[in-house]
Amino acid sequence: MGRKAKVVAAKQKNIVAVSTATTPPPTAAAPTPENRDDAPVTGAKPDGPGANGPLTSFLSSGGEIPILLLAKNRPGQLKKTLKSLLGVRGVHREKVFIAQDGTDPRVGKVAEEFKIKLKRHVQKKTFGPPWKVGAVQIATHYKWSLGHFFNSVDKDSPAVIIVEDDLRFSPDFYEYFAAVSRVLDSDQSLWIASAWNDNGFKSLVKDNYQLKRTIFFPGLGWMLTRRLFKMELERKWPREHWDHWLRQKKQHNNREVLYPQVPRVFHAGIKGTFMEKKTHAKYFARIATNNDSSVNWNLNANSKAKLALEMAEQRPYKDRLEGLIQNSLPFSTFGDFNKVKPGQTLAIWINANLSPYRKDFEPIANFFGIWHEHQRGSHCGVHEFYWCKLPPPGSKNKPERIQVMIINVDRTVPEHCNFRDKKPKGAQIIPAGFFKSNRAGPYSKCKSVVDVKKINMNI
Repeated sequence: MGRKAKVVAAKQKNIVAVSTATTPPPTAAAPTPENRDDAPVTGAKPDGPGANGPLTSFLSSGGEIPILLLAKNRPGQLKKTLKSLLGVRGVHREKVFIAQDGTDPRVGKVAEEFKIKLKRHVQKKTFGPPWKVGAVQIATHYKWSLGHFFNSVDKDSPAVIIVEDDLRFSPDFYEYFAAVSRVLDSDQSLWIASAWNDNGFKSLVKDNYQLKRTIFFPGLGWMLTRRLFKMELERKWPREHWDHWLRQKKQHNNREVLYPQVPRVFHAGIKGTFMEKKTHAKYFARIATNNDSSVNWNLNANSKAKLALEMAEQRPYKDRLEGLIQNSLPFSTFGDFNKVKPGQTLAIWINANLSPYRKDFEPIANFFGIWHEHQRGSHCGVHEFYWCKLPPPGSKNKPERIQVMIINVDRTVPEHCNFRDKKPKGAQIIPAGFFKSNRAGPYSKCKSVVDVKKINMNI
């Protein structure tokens, strides 16, 4: 073997080969004959947001956004994740790349079984308490994986979709990212797109097409542009807690994340560095996921999808919220849940301080069953979701779905983005303690609850 051949062999020592052989049957819902022709976004050239941007041009010319899958030492989870991912419409195995943290040989065997490229990343030993070691190793692996991918694996694609080895995917997961690429191209007030909704609980969502905006990075299946990583993030990537770091103003600079009302991923990992059964039961097991294979993002034929992208832009998004507020019923007592008229929104005006270690929002979050951290899923101090309108006592009718907005007018909500001046003169500011009242009982039954003891550990 010549010197050049030896160098090439050494570089490929930790790479698992790839081919186009058939994988085991996917677990994600397969496309149906009725919607298959309408499904693809790749190659389509519809008018609208971002028509000439780098992501849209790349897709219109036949490009496919690659997928970077981060793994460590959970071969069972990885196998289920790959089965789900490769069953998603439009995903091709040659566009999937696994970045493994460490050298667990079982992970390599799964990659070989599915014929997916893999590169191993061997880190220096980290010392400290377990949480510290975990935080440092995860952040280090993320930076290495993104850098290696953009610098070596794929030097041309304008973005990458990042997933982990414990996710399950909706049939339209890939199409969703291709579609929202147009909004990222056209709207400079956005910087990242995610497939996850922190408050996307089954009882609170219903619209498979609505897109939402938040300053709080959700993660769990997200798309990062090459330009953002290479021009801003790579050089200053943190040593630990990379996701919390992305939520800092120094990084996002008031740019928001675009995400779907109904999540396109399900987080199945119950055991992890920062995950255990109780946390999973409270915040992850109840999350909804779109399983309707007829939902598609063909912008040439699907008016719902096209409208969703248009309404996600900064100005239309703000106008929509202002319109909801203008026609809303201000909340003053629990009985107001049953007074909402068709097409009307119930507006709950609050004054919750967002300073660290303040717990003003917790009683409200506990009542509705959403995250106790106010900024998760919020846009300019606003949370919006669906709740229930209870039927009259003795009625056999099911509760109706009504739209609710929680609008925070506290001074800690950023000056550049709030709805303080939209509060009607007669609207009351509801104290957080109000939702601890004994009278709240019957009206809090809309939220879904998962018994930690009944969690399926084999999802």
